[in-house]
Amino acid sequence: MSDPVIVRPTWYETFEIGSFWTDVNGRASPHALLQMMQDVAWKHARALKFGYSDLGARNRFWVLSRLIMDVSRYPRWGETVRLESWTSGTDKLLALRDFRLYDDDERELMKSVSGWLIVDHESRRPLRPEGIVKELSIPSLPSQYDGGPEKVRTPEPDDGTQTTYSVAARYSDIDAQKHVNNTRYVSWMIDGLSEDWVVNRRIRRMSVNFLKECNLGDTLQIAHTYPPEQDQTRHSVLRESDGQYAAHMHLHWDTGNTTVFTQS
Repeated sequence: MSDPVIVRPTWYETFEIGSFWTDVNGRASPHALLQMMQDVAWKHARALKFGYSDLGARNRFWVLSRLIMDVSRYPRWGETVRLESWTSGTDKLLALRDFRLYDDDERELMKSVSGWLIVDHESRRPLRPEGIVKELSIPSLPSQYDGGPEKVRTPEPDDGTQTTYSVAARYSDIDAQKHVNNTRYVSWMIDGLSEDWVVNRRIRRMSVNFLKECNLGDTLQIAHTYPPEQDQTRHSVLRESDGQYAAHMHLHWDTGNTTVFTQS
C-alpha cells in the first residue's frame, strides 16, 4: 500500500538540468523552465483533487492563459534546482498560480505568476474559477506580484523592424488536450530571432498571453518586432486560416552571462 499524498500549500519538485533542456550556452532554455512549471502545477493540482482527470470528470479542462516570468539566472546543464509553486487566488476569469526556482544554495533564480482558465469542454468557453478555488483543502497564499499577469498587446508597425516566418503545427506539437502545447508557441516565437541576438543576450522578463488554441495541420505566421531600444522584442502567433492571433509575447533582454558553452 502506497503512502498517502500529503497536500501542502506549497508544492516542491527537484530537477536536474539535462542536456535536452539546455541552449547553445549550456543554460536551461526558457521553454524548459515552462515545462518544469507545468509539471509542478499538474502534480500540485492532482494532489489537490482539481487536476486534469478531476476536471475532465466534470467535462472541463485547464488552459494556461497568461504568464510573467522574471529570471535572475538560468541554471546550467547538470545543476540541481528546486521549483516551488502555490495557488495565489483569482483575478476575474483567471485562477492564479505562482512559482519560484532555487539553486542548491537556496538562491532565487526565477519567479513567475501564471493565470489559468477553466474551460468547458463542449462550449470551449471559460468558467469563473471561484467555485473550484473554494473547494480546495488548503488556502491560497499571496502572490509575489501585484495583480495577475499583464495583458500583452498586439505588436504594431511603429514598434520597430518586423520579420515573419511560417510554421505548420505537427504531431509532436500537440498535447493530451489535442491542441498545440503552449511551450511550442514560446519556442516558435523565440526561434524567429537571429542567432546573434539569441546567443549574445538572455531573456530577463517574459510576458506571454495564450489567446487561441491551434490544432494539428494549422499554418501559423510567427512575427518578431525589434524596437529601437534593442533590449526588448515583441512577438505574435497568427492563425493563417482565420487571421486570429493565437499568442502575444513581450520579452525584455540583457547581455549578461552569455558565454557559449563548451564541454571539457
